[in-house]
Amino acid sequence: MTDVRVTRSESSAGLESRILEMVAGGQVLVGTIATLSAALCASGTELRAGLRGLLESERIAVHTGLSGQLMIRLERRKRRSLPPLVERRRPAAYLWIL
Repeated sequence: MTDVRVTRSESSAGLESRILEMVAGGQVLVGTIATLSAALCASGTELRAGLRGLLESERIAVHTGLSGQLMIRLERRKRRSLPPLVERRRPAAYLWIL
């Protein structure tokens, strides 16, 4: 794990961007909430909020291991299929339009 110190006055968005910077190069962060929050100079609550924001925006993946270990990595994006642009259903021939 890279030893990166962040000032406590940094906002939640700043904490999220710092986490993204750390995992952007393919690095996986491993540790408990306590060790990761200490490395980022944030409280456990701030770290949880930052991770929650990144998870909701689908930017990172967090896996839990034994004894409370977290493994944080960049999310591998899958291309989502888009909905059809036009309505393709047609009225059935046996229906009468009133």
